[in-house]
Amino acid sequence: MNAFFFTSASGWFAVILICIATVIPYATRRNWLNRTHATQPNSTPPFLTRLRAHYWIGYVVTALSFAHAWGPMRSGYMKRTDLTGLWFATVALLLLFLQILVGLTLRAPQLPARRSLRSLHFWGMAAIVALAGAHIWRNAR
Repeated sequence: MNAFFFTSASGWFAVILICIATVIPYATRRNWLNRTHATQPNSTPPFLTRLRAHYWIGYVVTALSFAHAWGPMRSGYMKRTDLTGLWFATVALLLLFLQILVGLTLRAPQLPARRSLRSLHFWGMAAIVALAGAHIWRNAR
């Protein structure tokens, strides 16, 4: 029972953290909406400094997702789940590790291929969200 609870709780907590990590870069960006609602003062730190929470949540999500997968594999609960949903989750976990590599590369402010890497980082996030959603949908039955 404890392994089932940990797996369930860690999975839902990872989903919540993915949502928060997805919103942070857009919420900390200087734009007309933030100026209108005065959510950012006039003197703000550089953008890469404001993304510290985004970085750490990304590391935590990856570790939590790995722990979420490790518990059922170790205890033998994998036989009772949908194999397609597990493959979705496996690909999403691999993409999380790739996202960390791309994100670490993006922390260099004078990177020549920054725009294409940001696009890759965005589409990696979209793929992770889609795969995690498909994993939840397939394994919720």
